[in-house]
Amino acid sequence: MLWSSKRSIVLALPVSLAVAGCGADPGTSGSGGGEQTVLVTDGLRSFTCIQTSSGRAENRQQVTGQLDADSTPLNVQVFRGRTLRLEHSSATPTPVPNYLGGYYERAGLFAWSLGSEGTNDYYLLLPLGGVNGSTFGGQLQLFFNHGTYGVWQKVLSCTVN
Repeated sequence: MLWSSKRSIVLALPVSLAVAGCGADPGTSGSGGGEQTVLVTDGLRSFTCIQTSSGRAENRQQVTGQLDADSTPLNVQVFRGRTLRLEHSSATPTPVPNYLGGYYERAGLFAWSLGSEGTNDYYLLLPLGGVNGSTFGGQLQLFFNHGTYGVWQKVLSCTVN
């Protein structure tokens, strides 16, 4: 039996196949006849980023999402204000090599386009070379009217859950 959802796969194998297929001695295959459920994880890690740069409470932002095994962000959500209202989301951000946006330090960070909300463009900057460990720094950059009306560059402190 094979069951699959969006990000999980559950395999139900006969006990003899599950034990024998896992590197056990052939003589320890057990008495067979039943089924064993084996959960195969998808390798996604959840992350949460909190704005640490200064700003008015109603404009402070938080970012959540997932990272795959290569640290590619997925299912990113941007929230704003005291109530953390959802402001923007992107299921599959796009990498932006040679990104030159923003107006202060971004060394060691790689940009991902989160797309646009109307004429406002969102970028998430994550560590160059991937996210290793349980904490990391990043940035959220928001270009108003594609940058014509200015840019918010938010410094983020992030944790992997």
